[in-house]
Amino acid sequence: MPTDEAAPRRASNATEKRPTRARRSPARERQSDGVPARLASLKESLDAITDRLAEIHPALDVADVTRALDADEARWTAVADSEFNKGTGKLSDGLASPPPVATNGIYTPDLVDEQVTPRPGNPKPRYPESLRAAGVEAAVNVLFVVDTTGRVEEPSIKFSSHIHELFMDAIRVSLRRARFFPARLAGSVVPQMVQQQFRFELRDR
Repeated sequence: MPTDEAAPRRASNATEKRPTRARRSPARERQSDGVPARLASLKESLDAITDRLAEIHPALDVADVTRALDADEARWTAVADSEFNKGTGKLSDGLASPPPVATNGIYTPDLVDEQVTPRPGNPKPRYPESLRAAGVEAAVNVLFVVDTTGRVEEPSIKFSSHIHELFMDAIRVSLRRARFFPARLAGSVVPQMVQQQFRFELRDR
């Protein structure tokens, strides 16, 4: 009967098709695995590089190099921690620039934040009449200290060269009456050494 003949034929066909999908090649399995296959290949490459380095530098110990690098990193980290204040990126006070050093408590102009400046209306030295009449002129450099109140410390007045006593007396009198804005350093007033030139000239020449 047709029905009985068809059944074995279908069974035979199913049996014949099975082997075509049964097995996969090793290459196909590696491709499907993906990551493990790539890692194995990478390990082989690294092993080859390590062997090559060992041939070139047989005395090179990777572990020793790593330990040395770690030691350097720890040392520099310790230095950085000590040099910076609590990780704020600011240098610690110990590494900041030292404050200016004054001689005998007197600062020079380059050591202060704001230098001494004269107040308006300071008197000028009077030209000694006898020296004017004699036609004597002078350009006098004077050193003196302006204290924290803006006054000249009279004992500090020094003349850079020998001049006539009358010129020196005239300058001392004018400095005694002069007033200045005192120097400032870090927001505080400080005494400062000042150099000033006074000129005695006969203008009608």
